[in-house]
Amino acid sequence: MIQIDTLDPFRGWTRRTYHFLDDKMVVKSTSITSDYEFEVQYKDIKVISNKLLVNRFGTLYGFYLGITILTINWVIDGLIVISPLFQFMLQIGFLIGFFVALFFYYIEEIYGFLSEDRDYLAFIFVNSKNRLAVEQAIAIIRNKTQILSETHLENPMDGEEFLYTFTSWDIPDFLNKSVTYFYEDRLVDMEKSLTEELVTEIKYTELSGKTQVTKCANKNWGIISYHWFGLFIMSFGVVIMFFPQAIKGNINAFFFLIAGLLIWFFLHMMKFVKQDIVYFYNTNQQIIYWNWLTSRNRKQMEQIIAFIEEKTGYTKSSEIA
Repeated sequence: MIQIDTLDPFRGWTRRTYHFLDDKMVVKSTSITSDYEFEVQYKDIKVISNKLLVNRFGTLYGFYLGITILTINWVIDGLIVISPLFQFMLQIGFLIGFFVALFFYYIEEIYGFLSEDRDYLAFIFVNSKNRLAVEQAIAIIRNKTQILSETHLENPMDGEEFLYTFTSWDIPDFLNKSVTYFYEDRLVDMEKSLTEELVTEIKYTELSGKTQVTKCANKNWGIISYHWFGLFIMSFGVVIMFFPQAIKGNINAFFFLIAGLLIWFFLHMMKFVKQDIVYFYNTNQQIIYWNWLTSRNRKQMEQIIAFIEEKTGYTKSSEIA
């Protein structure tokens, strides 16, 4: 048996213990909000995926600290005379929150264990202390199940000739760029953004050949609108905390505030705008790959869909049957 312990202080001080037994892994999780335990049978694991993820929880905690200090400063302003020392302490506390929100982050490496339909069954954070144990655990899983795909942070088909390539951008997803290479027997999708790096490999034998082009709103616009709102409030807070006289009675400061709120409203409303999206289905009729379509890449995707249908032998009549 292999036991691996991890600690995630920024997600509710979560402690996870992984027991890798002969035929399954048992995961025990405890945090300040919940305790639970679950099992994953090795036979259900079909995909092992390695990715990098930027932990941005400092943004949230820094924002909370900054907003709290701004609220305290607003409540007591005009009610009591603030001593220079107390005002200085408020300013230092706000600066700490401001810099934590902007610059406090770290990169996490994650191994995910997924089902045939690419649903996450479990994941584990990897560091220098547990890397060897994680590799040993993965070796056990390989011997107990048939792995359809195991990807790391490089293209597993690097150096091989590809037939098609498809590129798309998801701007609100922190400038995420997706480049999908279509080879003779599989596709490899390489995604990279300011906050995540991931490689996905799908063999054509996993695909049913069915595709669907539809419209869908991009929820990432809502996420980026909240980040903009936090950044704007914290930036405006710098002026409030350090240059209060500069905004009192200043009409330009009022217009600046309105402009920032209008930008937030625009970004927030963008999450209701539908965009063209393409879905690829696997043999279980579950979505296994998707990507955004634009007028620039639509024709390329039409050629790719025809290629996939040829590879899988898919026809509309076969779907009805």
